Parts: sequence; structure tokens; C-alpha cells
Amino acid sequence: MLFNLAFFDLTRTNIVGGTDSTTGVSLVDDEQTSRGLEFNSSIQFSGGLSMLFNYAYIDAEVTEGANRGSTPANAPEHKASIWGTYEFTDGPLRGLGLGGDAFYTGDRFLDINNNIKLGTTTLDATAFYYVPLSKQSQMRFQLGVTNLYG
Repeated sequence: MLFNLAFFDLTRTNIVGGTDSTTGVSLVDDEQTSRGLEFNSSIQFSGGLSMLFNYAYIDAEVTEGANRGSTPANAPEHKASIWGTYEFTDGPLRGLGLGGDAFYTGDRFLDINNNIKLGTTTLDATAFYYVPLSKQSQMRFQLGVTNLYG
């Protein structure tokens, strides 16, 4: 088992904060802060099962410039994912593995003016098979499908 917890407090300056409506020139005056935490875990169970989990909480805000008080584009408050695989280690299916994941991205604004909001959840699946080439080497074939229902 492996667990990791990180806290962060970041500030970015000289961010493009829009475009001048008269000249069309990009305005570089914004400052953004992001504070939050991220948790990751990886667990290898006996019998070929493994799981990965990730969660992040992000409090992001434009703190200076024309867009002060808005949320930066593409900065969700919550993100989470879980990934699991199972590999058959004995019997006629030895070498075959199956896996899947769910990835959630909470609501986030797609523009600096905070007009368009989007949240997503995707489901992915994979199957893989190890072909032994010798006692010390093998080849892995894998097929994956992303965004199963989107």
C-alpha cells in the first residue's frame, strides 16, 4: 500500500486575462491563486487485484487584474478517479487482465468570464494479455476503450 497527501498554496502572475476589445491585444495583468489538497493511494492486493485512487480539492481564484474575484478557466473544485485491474495468475486464463476506471471532474468554467460551466465523468475499460517470449521476457497486448458512455 502507498498513500500520499499533499497540500499546496500556489500563486501565478502575468496571466493573460482577456483581450482588449479595441486593439485585439491580449491583456497580461491577472494573478491567480490555487490552494488545496491532493490525496493518492495505490493498493496491490494478493491474487492479482490492484487499485489506484486519487482525489483533489482545489480553491482557485483570480486575485488581481480585470477578472478579480472570478474563477480561472478549467479549474474544478473537485477531481477524483479510481482505477482497478485484475490479472489472472493461474489456470487457463493466466496472463489475461481486465481493468476499468472512473474519472470525475467537477464543474469548472470554460472561460475567464465564468459564463460556461461544465462537469464530466468518464468510464474507461481495458483488457490485456501477456504472451511469454522466454523465461525472462514477455510481450503485452492491450485493448482499451475510453469514455464508454459519452
